Amino acid sequence: MSEIKIHIFHIGKVCVAPELPFGGEHYSALKASGVLDRKSKRLWLPVSAYLIECAHGNVLFDCGWHAI
Repeated sequence: MSEIKIHIFHIGKVCVAPELPFGGEHYSALKASGVLDRKSKRLWLPVSAYLIECAHGNVLFDCGWHAI
């Protein structure tokens, strides 16, 4: 059995309105950004990517949000 390595890259954080991860595609970019909301209501979410190394090659997963 070949060895598999998983590397986690925490690239940063993004501050968004609570609506964005739960259906924010129906909102304007300004509203979804959270800029108009009070700071206490905004969510800070991690931005991450994962690199998987194995004998067959490397795979990089970018775990960003899809627009739909």
